[in-house]
Amino acid sequence: MKIEDPYYPQQKCSPGILLLVSVHTRFSHSYLLNREDQAQCTYCDCALTVVHMLLEYPHYSIVRQRYFSVTTLKDLLETVNTHTILDFIKEIGFYNRI
Repeated sequence: MKIEDPYYPQQKCSPGILLLVSVHTRFSHSYLLNREDQAQCTYCDCALTVVHMLLEYPHYSIVRQRYFSVTTLKDLLETVNTHTILDFIKEIGFYNRI
């Protein structure tokens, strides 16, 4: 049985997932609070962001393929079940960092 959230009835993705990828998280923005340089992905030599971890980081590509095959944030939020995204985040060890 699916229970609709009265505050987000038309939303395909839960508010928590939207918060994760669209707003400041401890993982992606703690450097601002700590007055440090933004963390860099040592493997890719780019900014270490939530989107990078969810969709781009090559080290997680095999695990990512077991959960979803989308390549854009829009597709991830619109087509992938929230629980699937959370399961992926937990498997890669990212859940406690956000």
